[in-house]
Amino acid sequence: MIIILQRNGEEQVNEIVRYVHSLGLEVDISQGTENVVLGIRGDTRSLREEQFVSLPGVQRVNRISSKYKLVSRQFRPQHTVKIKDYLVGDVPHLSDSKPFIIAGPCAIEDEKQALQTFEEIAAYTDAFRGFLYKPRTSPYEFQGLRETGISILQEIRRRYSIPIVQEVLDSRHLDVLNEVTDIYQVGTRNMYNYELLKEVAGTGKPVILKRGWTATLEEWLLAAEYIAKEGNMNIILCERGIRTLSSGEYGRNTPDLNVIPAVREKSCLPIIFDPSHSTGRAELVVPTSLAALSMGAHGLEIDVMPRNYDRRMLQVDGQQAITAQELGEIVKRAGNVWGNG
Repeated sequence: MIIILQRNGEEQVNEIVRYVHSLGLEVDISQGTENVVLGIRGDTRSLREEQFVSLPGVQRVNRISSKYKLVSRQFRPQHTVKIKDYLVGDVPHLSDSKPFIIAGPCAIEDEKQALQTFEEIAAYTDAFRGFLYKPRTSPYEFQGLRETGISILQEIRRRYSIPIVQEVLDSRHLDVLNEVTDIYQVGTRNMYNYELLKEVAGTGKPVILKRGWTATLEEWLLAAEYIAKEGNMNIILCERGIRTLSSGEYGRNTPDLNVIPAVREKSCLPIIFDPSHSTGRAELVVPTSLAALSMGAHGLEIDVMPRNYDRRMLQVDGQQAITAQELGEIVKRAGNVWGNG
């Protein structure tokens, strides 16, 4: 249930919040330019709209029909996404007039690879990705440098002022990663790991939540609700392709670009697109990136490899990594298709 008030008095808001608390329920407050929206959390089945409509300042009371409440468009109908509001610290290139770009190697394999990649993409990216922990289908494949790679991220932090994204696989890794992580990512395999979602939410840092490769839109948004319910609304959804009958035939997965406008219609959360894992092919990254931006994605997350590297020598996903030059092409052409996101 949501209560919509005129924005004309803090005491009116506080009075209603106290009343809701007296009923044993919780309240989330969304401040709009003209209205204040109160989202009531808990079992609201016994509540009647009449209990609230007569209170001072209340314009109307609506029941949220979807299972997800806090991340729904109904809860924040006037919400305008500005990803820079989600981030802490200085982000040199970030503005509301361009898409949010996360780029870097899929996994940090050594210091030279990480530093060279970042130096080449520094002019184009708003956040750096290069993961230390990598979930792999085979237990015999490279699992990432893990804690031994922390010093590499510390060096990047020392040289540059830019947010660092790290994927977390296990809550036990949070203590290791917290010092070098500005934005956590929960990958497709862990979208359904609800206990991990709650632990990551508790860090208070922004969370990129990737869609599970067989997840419906509702399942994805309900996973985001787990994070929001812990009091962390700094959630960025990431579409990374789904598994279909054509997966593997002419691409790694199938990019579900239709879900981008669907998310924007149903949720107040920003959505970015990962063309690298969606397609699994470097030559498809540029066109699918531009297509996703034209469909309303707020940004992109892209695998990049250093110039003059042989992609066959990379231990993780070399076949889908593009060069800094290609990343620059995406950024240059983005303005022609993106508008204001």
